[in-house]
Amino acid sequence: MGENENGTIGDLLVWVTVLGAGTFALEGLCVHFIGRDWLKIVFFLLGVVVLIRESVVEWRKPGKPARERESGRAIGKLTLAEATTVCSTALAVFPIVFLPGNTSSPLAKVLLLIAFFPVMVYALYRGRRKKEAEARKEEERLREPLVLRDQVSRSARKAYIVCSHAREVDLEFEVDDRMFLYSLPDGRFLVLFRKDVPLDAFLGTLADFRAEVDADEDAIGCYGLPHDGPRPDLSLFFVCDKEGESRPFDFNPSTVSISSAVPV
Repeated sequence: MGENENGTIGDLLVWVTVLGAGTFALEGLCVHFIGRDWLKIVFFLLGVVVLIRESVVEWRKPGKPARERESGRAIGKLTLAEATTVCSTALAVFPIVFLPGNTSSPLAKVLLLIAFFPVMVYALYRGRRKKEAEARKEEERLREPLVLRDQVSRSARKAYIVCSHAREVDLEFEVDDRMFLYSLPDGRFLVLFRKDVPLDAFLGTLADFRAEVDADEDAIGCYGLPHDGPRPDLSLFFVCDKEGESRPFDFNPSTVSISSAVPV
């Protein structure tokens, strides 16, 4: 493991030890001063208090990207959810290890007490790594449409569809894993393709988006990729009718600011 990972595990061990030992001590005091007959009630009330506190804090917490929330753990402090896990597990382990009425052997109790701390550290560590991996994956998912937008805006072989007077929810229904949907500053929507698409498939997709708008001119397709015909290097613009029949269309591509598009 790297230096940061060792530091994280060391911090986790310190905080798990402090919280776990503190919970054991608190439980022991409760049993001593209140008695075993009230043990279940005390544990129940402690659990309710911890859960309420966690819910309130999470509800008041301002929204942050997942990766930003994870990066705040670098100093080793436990999140409220992690602290709740440690305390609740300690609550469950305490009666088995410390109460004399338990039938488990002394060796089993000692082993359970010794194992509690490293097992909790390992569980929290794995949970953090899993969440960090999920955060990285989410960042990649959010970055891909931005990278595609920048690539297309600099390319001379642009293939896109512009939709006007449309609702975002209707257009999203037609978007599949071959494309991304963006909003333009003027209120229109832009569809970019992740990979080169054949002309017939492009026109079929254009027809699908035409079904979600009112007029033929509300869904305009620019096919700037090589295609059959006397001028395969010429960018062609198309519109479709309600029946899906496409026809060339006169359009000024300078009205589409691809570099200003925002993923939706």
